[in-house]
Amino acid sequence: MPSLVSGPSTFDASIHLLAELPLQPWLSGDGSVSGQTFDRTIGFLPASPAYEVRTLNVSRVFASANIGGTTITLNNASLNVPTFVLGDNRGEGFAYLGLHGAGRLQSFGYAYLGYPMQAGSAASGVLELSEHARWFHNGFIGVGDVGGAGMLYIGADAEVSGGLGLAPNVFIGRRAIDPQWIHFGYTQEQLHVADSGRLVASELTIEGRARALGSVNAGLVRIQNDGIAQFHALDTPSLGIGAQGSARAAAAGFAGRVDLGTGAGNLGALHVNETLTVGAPGTGWYLNSLAAGVFGGTGELTVARRSFSDGVFMPGAAATLNVNGSVSLADGGSRASLRITDGGRMSTTGPIQAAIYRGGHATILIEGAGSRLTTPELRLAANESTQSYGNWGPGETGSGRLTLRDGGVLEIAGRSESFQMGDTEIVNHIPGRLVIGPDATLDGNGSVVITGPAGGDVLVMGTLSPGNSPGWLTIAGDLRLAGPQFGVGSSRLLIELGGHQAGAQYDVLEVLGNLHLSQALLEISLVNGFVPVAGASFEFLRVHGTITGGFTALVDHTGLGLTLAGLSFDGGNVSLSVTAVPEPGTYVLLLAGLMIVCGCARRRFAA
Repeated sequence: MPSLVSGPSTFDASIHLLAELPLQPWLSGDGSVSGQTFDRTIGFLPASPAYEVRTLNVSRVFASANIGGTTITLNNASLNVPTFVLGDNRGEGFAYLGLHGAGRLQSFGYAYLGYPMQAGSAASGVLELSEHARWFHNGFIGVGDVGGAGMLYIGADAEVSGGLGLAPNVFIGRRAIDPQWIHFGYTQEQLHVADSGRLVASELTIEGRARALGSVNAGLVRIQNDGIAQFHALDTPSLGIGAQGSARAAAAGFAGRVDLGTGAGNLGALHVNETLTVGAPGTGWYLNSLAAGVFGGTGELTVARRSFSDGVFMPGAAATLNVNGSVSLADGGSRASLRITDGGRMSTTGPIQAAIYRGGHATILIEGAGSRLTTPELRLAANESTQSYGNWGPGETGSGRLTLRDGGVLEIAGRSESFQMGDTEIVNHIPGRLVIGPDATLDGNGSVVITGPAGGDVLVMGTLSPGNSPGWLTIAGDLRLAGPQFGVGSSRLLIELGGHQAGAQYDVLEVLGNLHLSQALLEISLVNGFVPVAGASFEFLRVHGTITGGFTALVDHTGLGLTLAGLSFDGGNVSLSVTAVPEPGTYVLLLAGLMIVCGCARRRFAA
């Protein structure tokens, strides 16, 4: 092989490079041998001596092909190659390509980092861009493809993008589809975008691990098949987590829509750190009076569809999830969870519909001081038909639980619709609404706040359970406890008595607006071993507006013989008085009977 080059020290290399060179100069630019061509010749650069070049033009690179290890380092130099593979060995091997300083890599077609050529191999490839290095690639990038191990590291101020304006399709950790390929447990596929680094891709699919402290801009982001991803600056029209297999992600930035666990039997979990906005405001007629944006934007958040999902989790005082559109939880007979904790915040311009179809189950938790969910409408296990037709009852919709705990706030923010009719602007104010369906429960010791120019209300067709054994629940608006007029039976108000201190030892429901009791059931229980004395009174219901209607019955779980006759009304306050307490012997007999029943049950179980 002729001596290739000597010249300026712009390319530092310890190289084992296998290259196919079709009818083009191997080297060009300063330090190259001009006009020297190789007709589809296989060239080999040994590890020593080190060659000094500025620009390397080759047609194909296979690094670590049947070779124990390959290291290629470009300092302020350029490599132009249509396609390349790092770590394509048929045995054991490792390949590394590093671009540093003003290093440039220009490629198109396909690029693989860790791509085994046969079953049982353990190929691994690493591409590292540091400082201000740039990789321009048009085509497909596979990291750890078909069981190989690969890593793409985008360092500070480095960038991977489309060299001709067409962004790459990046796949992190493709799993084996043919049984002949073996995926070793010790191999890991990784994407690492360092702080101030940048990845621009038309599609990004993650089945391995991805960590992006810098920015990721992708037309479509998929995280699936046990993929794990963390984004601090994500910009994508579509983010899908767990459409195939289970996946987890932490994200901040912007997404046009987000789907979690939308494939059958899959799990998608999204943890929001910092701020994630779903959907940009649109340009339609519908104006959001609170956010100064446009209601009905293109954003959509779907948590679980025909699957199990354990959904949106937002810890941290700075965490915010904004959805400029609608939210669907537990759509189509699935399970979903929305958790806003530790001062996290979430807002939507469109309605939240949770478990509104049969078989779905949704849980929503808003916990901690500063934790807040703001939405114009929330329907939990209740759709429009539940309120419109008398033949809808428990089981026709899904089930769920909404819990406000330790100061968590649910804000139902009524909205405004505005449109032009000729020279006249028509503005409609639409009240906000919270609907708790027949098989759903609202509980906790936080607040439901009704805001907006038209106000709104809370309709409970299922169970309302103030407190957190016990506690104080505030409805800052109007509350309606429904009766059988919707064909769903009576709603239930559950009150627990565990002492004489309001809110701390016994439950209190406070309504800052009006309360309409439409033949609801009142149920009373004792907790924490408490036994009230005769003559004790508990002011469990405090209404600042008016009270209309009444309870249809009192269900006594205390053994105290409580009835509706023991209720006393003092303006908007309702108290329950205990007129008598069973003799101690009565409790002894009840306890003995319970022990006998439990013993019989154990014997039957053992048999």
